[in-house]
Amino acid sequence: MQIQQKMKNAQMLKFLFYVILALVIFIPTALYGAQFLSFNQKTSQSYDKLIEFTNMVSNKLPLLSIDLYFDRKSAIFGFSKDSKRFEYYSILPDKDRKLITVFERPKSCEDLKACICWCSDFELNLKALPYYGMCNGKIKCTLFENIDILSEKRLSSSINDEQTIYWKGGFLYRLDITPITTGISISHSPKTLYIERYKNIIDICLKSPCFTDEMKKKIGS
Repeated sequence: MQIQQKMKNAQMLKFLFYVILALVIFIPTALYGAQFLSFNQKTSQSYDKLIEFTNMVSNKLPLLSIDLYFDRKSAIFGFSKDSKRFEYYSILPDKDRKLITVFERPKSCEDLKACICWCSDFELNLKALPYYGMCNGKIKCTLFENIDILSEKRLSSSINDEQTIYWKGGFLYRLDITPITTGISISHSPKTLYIERYKNIIDICLKSPCFTDEMKKKIGS
């Protein structure tokens, strides 16, 4: 009887050990998954707010700001009416501009209409230049009838003071501690973005004002 009892106790201890082990593995995984889903939902909701604010800006209310949430893989991007893709060029003094990143216009962005999109799982192929962006996850796009996205833009670099960034076709923002995607570093979330309208053109930028006098002159010509 004593031997049988010892065997039962040993089996019970073994069973409890595996239960505890399973809980140690399962609980952190479940918590991480719940946190990821919650944060992913925040990025989707902040995208909806971005669209709402984009529709609100006007010549009477030309500038608004929003704290936009990014998770590790999400991206916010926009395309002008006539663009087929987003292009990021790096320009150094006394050198030709160099194409760094390309992201093709998704099918959910109809041709000849400005659009702003959110991708839940944005990936960049870093095997060779130019780097090609891909949306592997959920994508939400909003089309705009009466406004356009700024199609060309020069801005300062997060990498060094001598480099100039040139965006063509629209904009692209994502968490990028080493700014290889766009030349701009967004190292934390949420990040304040500014939405500005000049005439019928919209720009979304990290520093207000979005439009320089040179840009306004070009739009007005």
